[in-house]
Amino acid sequence: MMLHGKLRPGFYIATVFLAAAVALLLWFLPSWLSEDILLDDNTPLPAAQKTVITVIFILVLLSWTVSLIVMIMQIVRGSLFTADASGITHTLQAMVLFALIIVIPIRKIPREAIENLEEKDGHLQARLNKRKVDVCPLWRPFVQKTYHFGYRFAKTDPASLRELYR
Repeated sequence: MMLHGKLRPGFYIATVFLAAAVALLLWFLPSWLSEDILLDDNTPLPAAQKTVITVIFILVLLSWTVSLIVMIMQIVRGSLFTADASGITHTLQAMVLFALIIVIPIRKIPREAIENLEEKDGHLQARLNKRKVDVCPLWRPFVQKTYHFGYRFAKTDPASLRELYR
């Protein structure tokens, strides 16, 4: 038995908003870099402060761009995850850390990585052993211990998922 987490309209809307935010930052960044920013007393912003702010802008832009690419890949796949007896494949996890939006692609959450399933706040979630999740080593620190099966962004049947991973 294979289950797919079909994408809800909210996922598409979130992707469009993230794309608009990336476009806005890309439009704003060149003018930020090329023009002098004046303070209240008409003196230019010190170079050290401008460098720090520029680095922060670039980090935010990179995190949003990578997250947008991961979300577009899920749209191309047509589902938020694929679940079968061996585990959950082609999925993602998202977290927000200050202004950074980090959406990481997860290749596979093997059956052995799912420690237990529980229903909390009206949706099904799995407790994971992070070390067993198949993910790029760069993204491993961002893997969360709880997987929400695309809560609010995917149509899922909790009873079928519970039966599959009992």
